[in-house]
Amino acid sequence: MARRDISKPSANIPPPESASGRNRDWDRAHNFLVATYRGIPAELHRQIKEIADKKGVPVGEVARRLLEHGLAAYLVDDLKLPAVPRSGKMTLFPGDDL
Repeated sequence: MARRDISKPSANIPPPESASGRNRDWDRAHNFLVATYRGIPAELHRQIKEIADKKGVPVGEVARRLLEHGLAAYLVDDLKLPAVPRSGKMTLFPGDDL
């Protein structure tokens, strides 16, 4: 039996196999297309999902449309984002207890 080099534990751990046996090369190559945001309240997520279901489109497309619309409004100064300090950091949601 060959001895393993325990000084580098990550070298001894093989990459995980896909549970389904599916080739994940495409997913790895297109990872730049995925964006994940924390702090999205469940109610907001539910509303976005409801819009997507009603329109028959993916949730990501609704989120993208809303983000693009909001960014466009911000860039022409139609949307204000006043940041206020909270716990040593700045926030746009001073009343939220996330």
